Amino acid sequence: MDGVSFKQVDQYALCCVEDFSEELKLALRENLTRICHGADQASKDRAIYKYPATIRHFWNERYCKKPWETRIGMLGELLSHVIILKL
Repeated sequence: MDGVSFKQVDQYALCCVEDFSEELKLALRENLTRICHGADQASKDRAIYKYPATIRHFWNERYCKKPWETRIGMLGELLSHVIILKL
């Protein structure tokens, strides 16, 4: 994946986002609803599960009210889910 380096040593892996590439942005856009709401809910054709509503919900309800350290961890977890789904 463009902008992401991946190194595996034994049973451990290190994934480093070096650049927020267009490919990574697209993967995030394609998978955010699925990650936040679950695949079953994301497959429903309801406005609440569309990308714009999901990003607003994630930002307003889950992300911005948390402490800084928690927000960093949340972004890392979100990106790891996106990268794993893509790879």
